[in-house]
Amino acid sequence: MASSRSSAADPLGDAVARALAASLTRPGRVAVALSGGRDSVALLCAVAALPEARARDPIAIHVHHGLSARADAWQASCEALCQRLRVPLAARRVSVDPADPEGMEAAARRARYAALSAAAVEAKAAVVLLAHHQDDQAETLLLQLARGAGPHGLAGMAEARTDEGGLIWLRPLLRLPRSAIDAWVRSRGLAFVDDDSNALPRHRRNALRLAVVPAFARIFPGYPGTLARAAALQADAARLIDDLAAQDLAPLDQVKSEYYLKFRVVDKPGVLSRIAGVLGAHSISIASVLQKGQGQSAVPIFIVTHRAKESDMRAALAEADRLPDVLDRTRMIRIENNL
Repeated sequence: MASSRSSAADPLGDAVARALAASLTRPGRVAVALSGGRDSVALLCAVAALPEARARDPIAIHVHHGLSARADAWQASCEALCQRLRVPLAARRVSVDPADPEGMEAAARRARYAALSAAAVEAKAAVVLLAHHQDDQAETLLLQLARGAGPHGLAGMAEARTDEGGLIWLRPLLRLPRSAIDAWVRSRGLAFVDDDSNALPRHRRNALRLAVVPAFARIFPGYPGTLARAAALQADAARLIDDLAAQDLAPLDQVKSEYYLKFRVVDKPGVLSRIAGVLGAHSISIASVLQKGQGQSAVPIFIVTHRAKESDMRAALAEADRLPDVLDRTRMIRIENNL
C-alpha cells in the first residue's frame, strides 16, 4: 500500500513506500542497514514513521568493522537511536584484514554484506534496505568509467535485486539527491555520526568526492541526476544484452560444451582464483588459463573451460561479472557442442 503523504512533505517516506510496494511481495520483516551516518539514520527514521513498514516489524542491522577507534561510539549511537524509535537492533562484529589483496575497502564491503545477509536471514527479514542515494550512484558511475567498465559496470547500483537465497536488497533513496536527504535530516533535527575515514583521500571514492566532484558540480550543476539517468540507461542496455543472449542460448541450454572466455580485470593478486571459485561453484572446471600484460591497470584473462551446461555457464558469469575487480566479460565463445 503506497503512502498518501505528498512527496514535497516527505520525499524519503514516499520513496520508501514506493520501493516496498513495488518489490515486497512476500511475508517477512523489513531490515535496515544502519551505520549511524546521516543517510542510514534518515532511512531508518523514515521506515519507523511509515505504517506499512511498521506493520512488517522492522529491524535495524549495524555492522561493527573494528577499523576505527570510534566504532564502539558509533554502535552506541545506533543503539540509542533504535531505543528511541522502538526498533530492535541486531549488531554484528566482523574482522577485516587491512592487508587484504583487494584492499581494505573491498574487504570491509565483503564482510559487511555477509554480516547484513546473515543477520537478515536470522531475523526472518524479506528485504534489506540500503541508504545509497543519487550522489552515490553518480560517484559509482564515475568510478566505473575510470575503470573502463562496460554496460553492466556502468549500470551502477541496482535499485532492487533478489539474491540466490531469495532475500531482496532495496535502495529506496537512489533517486534522491544528497541535498534532499540533508534538508530532511535538518528539518527533523536528527543526530548522526561522521565517519572520519571519509576525509581520507587514499580511498578512491573519497578522492573522487573530495577532488573531482566539487569541480564537476561547478561545471555541471545537478550532475547527480544526469549521471544517474545515464546509469539507468546502461542498466537497460545490460538487461537487453542479457535477455537477447538468453533467447539465443535457450535452445542449447541442455547441451554441454567447452567455452572460451575472455575477462578484463584489475591486475591484482587473487582475481583469477576468485573467478575460478565462482566457476567451480557452478560445477564448471577450467582447462587452461592465459593472462597477458601483467603490471598494467587492466589486463585480459583468457580461460578455456571443460564441458558445461549453458545454464550453469550463464549463472556463473552473471556472478563473476559482479566481482569487484572484474571490469568486463568481453567474450564468451562456445568451442564445441556435444551433440
